[in-house]
Amino acid sequence: MTREPVHERGRVIGHNITYPPFYVTVRDARGYESLIQAQPGRTVFEPVTRRRGMFDED
Repeated sequence: MTREPVHERGRVIGHNITYPPFYVTVRDARGYESLIQAQPGRTVFEPVTRRRGMFDED
């Protein structure tokens, strides 16, 4: 997993998180092993959330 900051006008607005593909090795009844991709690699954008201060109103 990697995190890369995303900038807009000199400010960090979030992070691109890249997840690698996930592979599983399975064995069938005959004893043969197969490598199966259980989850493909993907990139997700996670925005920066605003931190609430002690005196912020709801």
